[in-house]
Amino acid sequence: MKKVTSVALGATLKDFAPVTLATISPFMLFVSTKVPVSSVKELIAYAKERPGKLNYASSGVASGLHLTSELFAQVAKLELVHVPFKGIGPALPAIASGQIHLLTYPPSGAAPHVKSGLLKPLMVAGNKRSPRFPDSPTAAELGMPSFDSISWHAILAPAGTPAAVIQKLQQTFKTAIASPQLQKAMAEIDVELVGSTPAELEKFLRSENKKWGGLIRSAGIKLEQ
Repeated sequence: MKKVTSVALGATLKDFAPVTLATISPFMLFVSTKVPVSSVKELIAYAKERPGKLNYASSGVASGLHLTSELFAQVAKLELVHVPFKGIGPALPAIASGQIHLLTYPPSGAAPHVKSGLLKPLMVAGNKRSPRFPDSPTAAELGMPSFDSISWHAILAPAGTPAAVIQKLQQTFKTAIASPQLQKAMAEIDVELVGSTPAELEKFLRSENKKWGGLIRSAGIKLEQ
């Protein structure tokens, strides 16, 4: 995540030429079943009654899970404690025991833990419901449109790559993702195939740069070396 965050801050973006935004996948907010809430409204009220007492797990400082959870805390105006782990696997026993209260995670990765009774899904960080958890509202539906976070993959080429080569790469990818079988397989794991133009990807990267760079600075997050 260090390199991804560095790109988000504009440190190395100039070294690349955008080709296409390949995939996007939503993050969702989950709560431990040990926490006595069943909705975002109840969670916010519960947390505000206990400032600094509730926490959330992440896979490391400045990881996507960390930044998404911090975004939720800022949007909901909550005082939450960040507990970084070396991956989510080590955090599961702490979630099971109730030592960890919240987790933002992709729906497909969290599904087994919802099924086992470890986690409860509360909200999608965006404006589109998850097919995996269709009863969970979106942040936009709950009046929190700025709580919007996705995991994404993009294709980039070295800076200075000829425009004709960039165009060929983008068209090749767009043709490949037109496969109904591929689209179905990716949808089953909550991944949406995009295939944007280079210009659209450049705009997207600048938006991500501004959004996450601003959050990192406002939250005082120090990137791990």
